[in-house]
Amino acid sequence: MDKSVAFELHQCPRCAQSFECKPFAQSKCACFQFTISHDLALSLKDTYDGCLCPACLKTLIEQSVAASQVLNHCL
Repeated sequence: MDKSVAFELHQCPRCAQSFECKPFAQSKCACFQFTISHDLALSLKDTYDGCLCPACLKTLIEQSVAASQVLNHCL
């Protein structure tokens, strides 16, 4: 099997939405369109078992950035 074109249908553990994942094709994997902080990556790994859909990743990244900005403003 040519792993560069393989895809899997996943179910997001956060929202239960089905999404297509191409883990062996960097240009096709939705994860590579996002920049995720080290702290958020660790939190996601501890909280969820498996890949998150692009919509949930985007939401969690935005929430993390907003929380960091509030924290930085308060310091």
